Amino acid sequence: MDENLSNVLKRLGLSVKRTIEDCISKGAIKPEEEVFFRWKVDKFRYTDEGITEFGAHSEYFIKPSWFHASLELTESIKRSNEYTSALGQLTEIFG
Repeated sequence: MDENLSNVLKRLGLSVKRTIEDCISKGAIKPEEEVFFRWKVDKFRYTDEGITEFGAHSEYFIKPSWFHASLELTESIKRSNEYTSALGQLTEIFG
């Protein structure tokens, strides 16, 4: 790898890390609570004749999701000088 490209990518990586840490510490980004759905099997019996007993119920549960925060971060990083520089270098080398 070209040393210049290596340095540019290193600066981009450090910039991304710094941006994420700053946003989290300032509370600018945080996970949202997202509702998920799943089936829970209560009983299941499989014999030579196939499935002879089956019972299940559905349940909703909440998990933290970073999806929207990651979209915001991506857009913010794309506007940075480090990203522009890295993209320029990669385009120049790989077309």
